[in-house]
Amino acid sequence: MPKKLIVFFIFAAVLAVISITIKIKWFTPKNYTVISEYNYQRVVQQSEKDIEHLIALLNPYENKPDYLNQLVALSAKYFSDRPYQITGVQGEGDWCPEYPTRHGCPHIKQDPIYRTDIFVCSTLVQVVLALLQAHNIQEFNQNILSINYGAAHEPPSSIHYYNRNNFISADFNPVNQRNGLLLDVTKQGIFSTYAKQTNAVIDRQKWFAKQMQPESIKSTIRVLLAKNGVNMVERAERNYPAPLHHFSPEKITISYIPKEVFVKKIAFSGNPVTYRVNENMVNQLPTPSVVEIVRDVRKWNIGGKNIAEVIGSGINVSHLGLLYRQYFKMNEVIYQNIYCTMVDKKKVCRITPVVCRQPQGCTEVMFAHATEGYPNGYYYYRDGSGHYHCDGKTPPKGVLAVKCNRVVSIPFGDYLTTYRYGRYAYLEEPSILGINVEKIMR
Repeated sequence: MPKKLIVFFIFAAVLAVISITIKIKWFTPKNYTVISEYNYQRVVQQSEKDIEHLIALLNPYENKPDYLNQLVALSAKYFSDRPYQITGVQGEGDWCPEYPTRHGCPHIKQDPIYRTDIFVCSTLVQVVLALLQAHNIQEFNQNILSINYGAAHEPPSSIHYYNRNNFISADFNPVNQRNGLLLDVTKQGIFSTYAKQTNAVIDRQKWFAKQMQPESIKSTIRVLLAKNGVNMVERAERNYPAPLHHFSPEKITISYIPKEVFVKKIAFSGNPVTYRVNENMVNQLPTPSVVEIVRDVRKWNIGGKNIAEVIGSGINVSHLGLLYRQYFKMNEVIYQNIYCTMVDKKKVCRITPVVCRQPQGCTEVMFAHATEGYPNGYYYYRDGSGHYHCDGKTPPKGVLAVKCNRVVSIPFGDYLTTYRYGRYAYLEEPSILGINVEKIMR
């Protein structure tokens, strides 16, 4: 073969390799996400400022008998109307395992360990609990680690995704019961004769595996630097977290107070079924507490599939929030009730203020939670005439608006009897059994 022809073929081969390399680099989809939708350092710094401010507000109440109730009530008020958002709400940040005062370590998920600008139901509870006996940001940071980690029976300073308390019944409750922070009172006192139990098989290994599937891995692996994304994908592909910690399936039993204890079905001939709150039973609930919505995993289906098939594991708890007591004066607004229905195939929400009408005032058992029960993409705001809105329209210029899905406080009886889109969402869902009650301890 002529020498020039050999040189030509070598040159063509080199060009082909370069071309393939460029295509792979430019067009191969990444199996991770580089966090860019918010400024990580700014969020962390502002969250620390929020916590320091809230600690200062709580200090005057520390030695008072109702300190725990005030802590929850003031925190609920402080975080009120902060948006509900799943993406980016919680991760391991860049905190280093075993050395939480050191930063710069990569993780599977590098969203902040805690943040106060957005919440889901579990992170709201975690942040409020971490305020207990926190006199400064350093103590709060220690508390949040103790609350958030321990699922793998490693110390809370072991900041790993697999050691995070991802399952409420299997991880969060037992870890914080051992810490002395929570006490399961579901079967105590007046409710002891009503309490029942249900169980589910928690399979953490399959749950992790589900998150590492092609359709999920990009939203699971979220990193601050692209080079860490490549490393974390390699870690995930090695059957994460088995090389680091192996989880066996675990049958978890949880107690609950049936929902029928708190509400009574009322049906008159020819009229729709309605429900009446048993205020006496609601008022017997101990406060402040963490209240958890308990499900029958066998009846819990999403899109025609059982929840265990959807997420890779059974699960007992679908939602949680904080229970506390609050006094309202006569004619004081207790909360803004949002009633949503379908009108001409469109979601329409109307807002009505619920007002205390008792001359002596009203003491309500309140439920503070981060909710996604309202239409996605709808805004909550008050217009110039003082009326409240929850709709998909762009708010008027200059009007302060937040997402309808946000942190709210509502009387617990009203939460149980919420009527939305033609049904009582909590009461008429077959998989919802009742509530587990974890008393907050000092």
